[in-house]
Amino acid sequence: MTNVDGAPRFPLPDSWFDLCNGPYAGNYTYGGNPTYPGYNRLFGTGRIGSDDDYHIDFFNQHILDIHGPYVSYQDIKDEWTEHYPHDRGAGFVGMALMKNPGLLPPFTGLRKFGNKYYWCTEPYIENDTLGMAAPGMPNTAASLAEKFGSVTGDFDGIIWAKFLAAMYSLAYVETDIVDVVDKASEVIPRNSWPYSVYQKCKELYQQDTDDWRWAVTELEKIKRNVHESDNVQTLTDVNNGFTILALLYGENDYLETCKIASLAGYDGDCNAATATGILGIMKGMSGTPQKVKDVIYANGYGVYVNDLETGFDPYIKLNYPREQTLDDLARLYQRNAEDQIIANGGSIDSENYYINVQTVVQPEVVEISNYDFEKGSLAGWSKWTTVPDTTHITAENNPNAHSGEWNGKVVTDETVNEGKLYVQLSGLEVGARYRVKAYLMCANGKQARLYAENYGGPYIYTSIYLYFNQFKSGLLGGEDP
Repeated sequence: MTNVDGAPRFPLPDSWFDLCNGPYAGNYTYGGNPTYPGYNRLFGTGRIGSDDDYHIDFFNQHILDIHGPYVSYQDIKDEWTEHYPHDRGAGFVGMALMKNPGLLPPFTGLRKFGNKYYWCTEPYIENDTLGMAAPGMPNTAASLAEKFGSVTGDFDGIIWAKFLAAMYSLAYVETDIVDVVDKASEVIPRNSWPYSVYQKCKELYQQDTDDWRWAVTELEKIKRNVHESDNVQTLTDVNNGFTILALLYGENDYLETCKIASLAGYDGDCNAATATGILGIMKGMSGTPQKVKDVIYANGYGVYVNDLETGFDPYIKLNYPREQTLDDLARLYQRNAEDQIIANGGSIDSENYYINVQTVVQPEVVEISNYDFEKGSLAGWSKWTTVPDTTHITAENNPNAHSGEWNGKVVTDETVNEGKLYVQLSGLEVGARYRVKAYLMCANGKQARLYAENYGGPYIYTSIYLYFNQFKSGLLGGEDP
């Protein structure tokens, strides 16, 4: 797709599919540009080099294999800093923030802590296959994608990561791609831009179920400007819209889906990889085109090469295997899936998996009735315990607005050792579970805690403290670090 002097974008013609398909589909007619480092990461049949997308997918499975289904942000940081995976954009900055000044995710994916690529595609292109570690458990898949995706990004990319991971998970238990798309959409907040994109894709497909080129052109018209974005190819909403359209118009056909996603443009390689990965699960090896299997899997001889020599920059630098067979990687995914099945109430015997299949749950959003605190006032908030003088506790706004909301902070002066404030939520149901999401930061040498529980206790909390510019975090309900 090209845009010359503001002219509309149009998908590439069908004749270009062989070029986009390239050697991964067994077509060596087009060789690309040999002067571009790593232009062809296929080193002969069945030898696949590092790519700027899937090396992190594989690395995530290593992390889960080491730390198990309850992996923490600290675990993720420890593995990144030990093995030093090289990445582009948001991943490159996230890695730098983990090493110096030593931030934990999710801070490493946030603009306010220095990740200027927070809006980019990394959260979903590198974490969608986490759904394979949670077969039939889309809520678990979405939770994993949110946790791992926060290493490199924020904003809509996290929402799309949860959606794609849920689709990967549902692909194990559904037989029609439309059902996969629709059921996974339940993880998308209804008041979000991604949900409007999903709705638009469905609307376009229902208007004309044959002309995907028209649908792609129409969808591209509604893209929005994103603060600080500098690369139209990596706009998350357009790309995921194209992926949805490819799945709908592909109508469960592997190569047709791949073609649409490739020729629609933007980040076409990632969109096609996501879409065909989902179909690959649904169809299994028997339903995957033979020419694809011949070149990549190579009858069991396929190898992933941690690409240290071609000059293509994404690879894992330290203490990591030079090569992994695709069978070994499949077994890695399988082990992690087995761990998640058991952790989520399922069981395994010598022949069968018994999965506690999850219905996708739309997160319940509980609104705080007033935002005075975020605007620099304590109106509507109450003191938790008596302090010497509550006039010395103030709220101060931070003008680094994100997604339309203020970020606020609590300030105490020298006369107050600690300030404890609470806001009461209404509309909660007894016995229901709720997730509290907040980002905390504290001054050097100080500690901040986020508590959640019935007022009066017992309380469970997560805590962080800042000492010598190092962020530390405890698990919700755990002890202080």
